Amino acid sequence: MANPFFDFPEFPQGFKTRSAAAVDLLLSALLRERWAEFEAAYRTYQKLIDYRPKTPEAQFARERSVVLETLIMEKALYERIDRQARKVLSTIGMNLGDSPEILQLLMDADAIDFENTTSRLIPLKADYVEHCLELVPRDLPGDPGPNSF
Repeated sequence: MANPFFDFPEFPQGFKTRSAAAVDLLLSALLRERWAEFEAAYRTYQKLIDYRPKTPEAQFARERSVVLETLIMEKALYERIDRQARKVLSTIGMNLGDSPEILQLLMDADAIDFENTTSRLIPLKADYVEHCLELVPRDLPGDPGPNSF
């Protein structure tokens, strides 16, 4: 059974003879959805629903809007987790008591925030965390794509 949250919908059959404006809106929303621009896709689907409320395109848009509402909330959750993780690394720090090698590597990289006097652990500089994250590959073999979190 297909999972509606991760399976990207194909362009619905039978819409080729419909209003060009409606088809343009539908294509635009599908493309935005494909690139994980869920809020923009949702707004575009809403325009389609408002523009032609009783059409098959609008019905399709309603169905996709329900899925997008869930994806928007999920994406917001992951973004919040990302922000909090960065904050933990630069504010609270890491426990490296059992890892003198890693501590030495961080000192050599000038990654430790010695100006943070409130942390009981070893805080990293926010710039260093951002730099490391920029080095992470964005494309991985077997990656299911931007619609999969």
